[in-house]
Amino acid sequence: QSIGLGRLLPLPGGSWVHTNCSIWSSEVWDSGRGQLRAVEKAKSRGAKLKCFGCGRNGASVGCAKANCSRNYHFLCAIKCGAVFTTKQTMFCKNHASTAVDIVDASSLSFEIMRTLKIVFNEEV
Repeated sequence: QSIGLGRLLPLPGGSWVHTNCSIWSSEVWDSGRGQLRAVEKAKSRGAKLKCFGCGRNGASVGCAKANCSRNYHFLCAIKCGAVFTTKQTMFCKNHASTAVDIVDASSLSFEIMRTLKIVFNEEV
């Protein structure tokens, strides 16, 4: 089974974001019924960060271990041996042993099969 980036979700100004890139970003949270918040913040932060895996900008998925500075693109995190948890956090390979409730990536599809909507700053 191949793990992908997920479908594209629209952002203001005509840009788009991959589902998995957004939901696994550190600051993004689901406020209920598939309403994703802080996606714009994650995109802005990620644009300034280089991926520990490939070295390119846009790395918004950060290790949840305190004081770890490793950030990745979603697929680069998987390729580099990171683990994901049911609490929607990621731990890099170096800190994977500290993760609790790890998602078994080999048996789980990361494709989100429900309605998702990005809630923009001006929406309440």
